[in-house]
Amino acid sequence: MSSTTQQPFGGSGGTPLHPLLAALGMVTAGNDVVLSTSVVSLTAEQAGQALEVLGREIARLQAAQLKVVRQAEACDVGKITGAPNAAVYLRTALRMSRHESSAVVGLARDLDIAVPSTGEALAAGAVSVRQAQVIADAVKKLPDYVGADERVEAEGFLIGKARFHNPEELRVLGTKLLERIAPEEYYRQLGEELARKDRTAEQKRSLRYSPNGVPQSESVHISLPAWEMELLRKLIEPLAEPVKGADPDRRPIDQRRGDAFAELIGMLAAAAKAPVRGGRPPQVAVTIPLDTLLKGTGAGTVDDTATVIRPRPCTCPCTDPKHAKQSTKKPANTEEPTSKETEGQAEDQVGKEKRRSTEPEKGPAEPGAAIDPHDGCPTCGGGGSARYLGTDGKPISVATVRRLACEADLIPVVLGGDGQVLDLGRSDRFFKEHQRRALAIRDGHHCNFPGCQIPEPRCITHHINPWNHGGPTDLANGVLLCRHHHTTIHHKGWQVRMGTHGHPEYTPPEWSDPKRRVLRS
Repeated sequence: MSSTTQQPFGGSGGTPLHPLLAALGMVTAGNDVVLSTSVVSLTAEQAGQALEVLGREIARLQAAQLKVVRQAEACDVGKITGAPNAAVYLRTALRMSRHESSAVVGLARDLDIAVPSTGEALAAGAVSVRQAQVIADAVKKLPDYVGADERVEAEGFLIGKARFHNPEELRVLGTKLLERIAPEEYYRQLGEELARKDRTAEQKRSLRYSPNGVPQSESVHISLPAWEMELLRKLIEPLAEPVKGADPDRRPIDQRRGDAFAELIGMLAAAAKAPVRGGRPPQVAVTIPLDTLLKGTGAGTVDDTATVIRPRPCTCPCTDPKHAKQSTKKPANTEEPTSKETEGQAEDQVGKEKRRSTEPEKGPAEPGAAIDPHDGCPTCGGGGSARYLGTDGKPISVATVRRLACEADLIPVVLGGDGQVLDLGRSDRFFKEHQRRALAIRDGHHCNFPGCQIPEPRCITHHINPWNHGGPTDLANGVLLCRHHHTTIHHKGWQVRMGTHGHPEYTPPEWSDPKRRVLRS
């Protein structure tokens, strides 16, 4: 026995020592021997035997502890320290957490009343204290109409299974007790629980726009119920497959999914049942001067005049200043301002407008405080700090304008030197439906880029000789390209021309093939 061992037990004032305390003194002495014995010489078999014995005896000691906890609660142990109850006493005396002390007291009650057979199994070392907790929780969750005999049977079933299952596995079996004993009630509760989860998931649907710090880019955060997210996933994943072709598709999976989402948006915008606003389908206009387009240097600007979507004033009787300051309705129980107050408010407003006109617009004052462009009233979306921060007026490169000009969901607006509109999208420079069908027959009903098999419905009709350089809109000047290879042609140095054999042929850039050997589909 260690020389530092302290004997905490002893009678006071001539009070005889309680048998339990005397027994615990022997446990303490035995524990000192166990802890002071070297384990270096244990073989694998002996270590396994020791672990089994220790596990059993630890469970038995915890059963003894729970018995004492139950008695301590009965005799109001908290009065020793002034604690209001046994749980608080355990937190201070045994340094337990709030959750742990409450669980210990609750389990002590359950083993004494609700599941006494489990208490006996714990005292015998047949179950662990965690398994005992799982069994007690499962039996208590049985509905009130389940009789005492059925509860005893259910408890015995779980005690028997505890021999072969850990607490997590036993918890799963515990959830099946109701299905085993009262299947109708089980399925009723299961239906209610699933319906509640479904409603919660539907109420949590959200879509939020936010800046992401990347130039010319914004982020969208979407929350959907699992079944709707699975539908979105089934739409995205086929479009996100790596594109096959002479130029390897090295895009990471997240970028491929982002490109697929952009392609899906294009499909929706072109669909016959696409959403409309003010009777018009969703469109985006890009404005660019003619000389800029011809020279290939400079920039165009996104000019969202086709389907303007801007925040409106709050139409709800909000009292939150964040939203109510732009409200068109008076908050409830407010008085009309006096004429002096109105004049003062007007002067303040004029002063604020002057300051806004002379001061540059500032970003968020601190990280994480970024203003959502549409963060108005949570009910109607208006008012508050909501302001239109879309891409309106933001510049984009000429190469991007040229690429987007091939796509039917964008309206290129070409201006002369005096600002006169020279060309406003969707004119004869877009291939007609019969021309597209002919291109599909010629190009094999898929993307014409060498090695690519993206089907024709997902392709774009591209002018081999750009329309702004006089390229005609005819079959000899057209080719079907998927979105990925359309971008490849416009931005990655690849060139396409009509070969003498009547089909398009492609010349790779030097970084892809130093010899720039011509490829054919």
